[in-house]
Amino acid sequence: MNARDLQMVKQYLQKQTCLVVEPSSAFRQTIVGELRELGLPNTQIFMAWKYEDAVKLITQEKPTIIISEYMIGEKHGITLLEKQLAYCDESIRVSMVVTRNASDAAVAEAAEEQVDSYVLKPFSAGEFRERLLSTIKQKINPSDYVKKIRKGKDLLRMKEFDKAVKEFAEAKFLDEKPALACYYSGFTYYAQKKYIQAIAEYREGLKYQPLHYKCLLGEFDSLFIEKKHKEAYALVPTIRKYFPLTPRRLGNVFICAVYTHHFNEIPEYYELFLALDHRPQKLVQIMSAALMVAGKHFVADDKIDRAIECFEMGVMVSARDLIYLHQVIDTMLAAKAVKGASKFYKMYPREMYGSKDHAIYGFLIDRHILPAHEAAERGKKIVAEGHANAEVYRILVKLLVKIGKRTTAEGMIVKAVKVYPELRSELYGLLDPIAS
Repeated sequence: MNARDLQMVKQYLQKQTCLVVEPSSAFRQTIVGELRELGLPNTQIFMAWKYEDAVKLITQEKPTIIISEYMIGEKHGITLLEKQLAYCDESIRVSMVVTRNASDAAVAEAAEEQVDSYVLKPFSAGEFRERLLSTIKQKINPSDYVKKIRKGKDLLRMKEFDKAVKEFAEAKFLDEKPALACYYSGFTYYAQKKYIQAIAEYREGLKYQPLHYKCLLGEFDSLFIEKKHKEAYALVPTIRKYFPLTPRRLGNVFICAVYTHHFNEIPEYYELFLALDHRPQKLVQIMSAALMVAGKHFVADDKIDRAIECFEMGVMVSARDLIYLHQVIDTMLAAKAVKGASKFYKMYPREMYGSKDHAIYGFLIDRHILPAHEAAERGKKIVAEGHANAEVYRILVKLLVKIGKRTTAEGMIVKAVKVYPELRSELYGLLDPIAS
């Protein structure tokens, strides 16, 4: 780099703030040392080696330059770069990824616009310096290809869709692999709800760069809106392997998994859900519903252990919502999986112990476990406490008939009919031991 360009980069750096996210102290010191050498003041350099600390610094300091490890523990460094885009336009910010894996570098390259450049470990101070200078120079003096795309993006923001498409079409001739131009051409159609045309553009971009982040996500989103769940879900393994999923997109992945009957894979997404920084209520609802559907599917296939696994996750996701918990217990009882039902009954919120529902569900389970006369006594207690519902009366009458207490059963029917008159014929029919 000539002296004039070097001076230009140094002047640029003096006005910036930088966050370095690097767990290795040796590499962190190398990066920070070069930033200082290039004129970035100490007070404008921030460091983190944990993901959570990096998020806090991004929120507080809003750095215009982020240099991050590709993976920070189990978290994607790309996620930090996306947080940066929330307050800093792509045209003025700088983002670099550090990795020791060549395949990660290929992914970083495919994350065009999210990631400006990458550097492979191990690297010397000189190698890092050269890559940083080159990245900043390209940002200050973009290529004709990038200029064309930026012009198209400006037109897109103004909803000048036809003019924007024209700019992106022209940009395709200015680069050997114009995947980004294809993406923005596709997004222009997407913004007009022309999803089929959008998909065609995204797929063209993927021919140039099969892992192109924006094109993959653009195609998935468009296919999802078009309700082409099978095609959309076919993209998920690639997206999930290489890139982070936003809460909204993870919710759509759950929906696709249900529609395409990939029930075995739904529990795997639970870990992705837990790893999210923020879990919107809508995602919680989608995930708990997906786990319920998956659990019921496994019950129907007589795979009770798998069903219990899904239901356990669903109960935790729903924060032990009573309606959800009741649905799980009902499903277990209908499948005669009494141990499973008992397991979930024990998950009842402690503050609900002794409530009407707690008493009823305890009885519905105990009638399968206790001797008939003991279960009948439990049922009579629920009636005496005024907690009985129609199902309790049905079961109690059957139990009383079974143990030869017909007169007591008749008395229970009288009480039941006062509350549930529509049960008269059904309950009196149970007095016949054969019917019960």
